[in-house]
Amino acid sequence: MELNLKNVFSKLSLNDISESVDSYIVERIESNSSLRTGLSTAGEPVILISTKSCSTDESFPDQCLAGVQAKFFNSCSIQNEAGIVEEGVFHIIACSEESSELIDFFFDFFELFFSRFQFDDPYALREEIEKLSSLFSLRKKPGRQSMMGLWSELLVLSQVEKIAEWANAWHEHPRSTFDFRFQEIGIDVKSFGGDNREHFFKISQLRNLGVKHCFIISMCLKEAEDGITALDLLSRIEARLFDIELVEKIRKQVFDAAGNKISDLPLYSEEIACDSMMALDASEIPCLDPDSIPLGVSEVKFKADCSGIDGQGVECLNIC
Repeated sequence: MELNLKNVFSKLSLNDISESVDSYIVERIESNSSLRTGLSTAGEPVILISTKSCSTDESFPDQCLAGVQAKFFNSCSIQNEAGIVEEGVFHIIACSEESSELIDFFFDFFELFFSRFQFDDPYALREEIEKLSSLFSLRKKPGRQSMMGLWSELLVLSQVEKIAEWANAWHEHPRSTFDFRFQEIGIDVKSFGGDNREHFFKISQLRNLGVKHCFIISMCLKEAEDGITALDLLSRIEARLFDIELVEKIRKQVFDAAGNKISDLPLYSEEIACDSMMALDASEIPCLDPDSIPLGVSEVKFKADCSGIDGQGVECLNIC
């Protein structure tokens, strides 16, 4: 069920809203009468879930976490842009992030949750809010990975047919030898921004005894005003994955890798990246002879020109 939380929110404006602290300007979600999205008096994006008064003696205290706050079984007044006021009891989730990218992610995050779980359950909501807050907390750390590298890997993941298998094979750490590790195949994703298909390699990425075959997925990345961000690609991936543990793995990887860059992600041209994407057999890429490396020397990194190598489409790798 598509709820279009983000689209409904984008059409709202903060007009003539009551100055009451517990008043919100909202719009009902057509496909689910229990859901509304809107703005608080402070201008924060909110999601309201219609409910009944708490039927248990258990207390559900407010949550005030990094980037997100929540109130449970909250009696308040709401009004739409036409000025019609309604009283009710709601679970209210507010996003306190100012970045438009993170606000979009806030709505995408709950869009996925609402489409797959019993979303009026306060226990499930509290747990999900804590997960979102833990992701937002990661943006305070320095980024651990170049945005070109992260974007390239997400583009590959968003396009492969057997996305669950590829998501499971995606690395847990950006310094891993391979970006995707299957039983007999190691795959590294590389991007270039210039005119030549040149990449930096470690010897272990091209000559690795731990796998039978190594491939490099190479593509050209160019920033573009009409491009897409890593969070846009993440949204596509989430829509295709039905294993929530894999979804959570990828979310954490993205926020952890981007760190404090998550609020200002570059836009890359998907068309240029796809048109230039090809899989290269690592055995055909010029490489230093591992036997010629002096004893005690490690982490050797070199640049190789891959322009003259005939590649193949990613779908031809016959993986999984």
